[in-house]
Amino acid sequence: TKRFDRIGKAFFNIREFYQVVQDEYAMTNSLSIGLTMLFVLILSVFIYQVNAFYNLFTSIPAPFLFYMKIVFIVLLFSICKLLIVNMLGYIFYGRSEKVSNFVYNIFLMNNISGIVLIPIVIFTAYFSIIPRPAILTTSAIILIFIYLYRMLRAFRISSGEGGVSRLYFFVYLCSLELLPFLVIFKVITGR
Repeated sequence: TKRFDRIGKAFFNIREFYQVVQDEYAMTNSLSIGLTMLFVLILSVFIYQVNAFYNLFTSIPAPFLFYMKIVFIVLLFSICKLLIVNMLGYIFYGRSEKVSNFVYNIFLMNNISGIVLIPIVIFTAYFSIIPRPAILTTSAIILIFIYLYRMLRAFRISSGEGGVSRLYFFVYLCSLELLPFLVIFKVITGR
């Protein structure tokens, strides 16, 4: 409970964020592993629900296999992104505290997104009181807000003491944040 409370505080308070990174940066503790798996599974369910509502991929042979493919893609994408950010940080800045802060920021925001998606996924699946387009639009707005907040926090972390050049941050945004969304959009729209 104490760790979970600190993660919540670290989302809103930058000082608490730095304290959490210093005290327990271990992404291998049981809470971190559980929250990461929660993020992957819940985001996959959300993507599955969006696909079911908007019929993005119409020829689905088996729903469970399609869901497992989504889980695999989300997990692979998350791991690759964290590894690339770690590798680039190590290449350009060595074993810097700034790199571990940057990676933990991504990790924290993903975990918070997974927690936020739980009620959205439940409402989408089991309740018809609120129309699905309203739920999906609200959830998209919330996820975009968390994403923009993550970018703002990442910029703040990277431009701190001995800051990262704005050019490097811009290249990071274009290559690791915006490019994957453009590729996914092209795949979905079939262009």
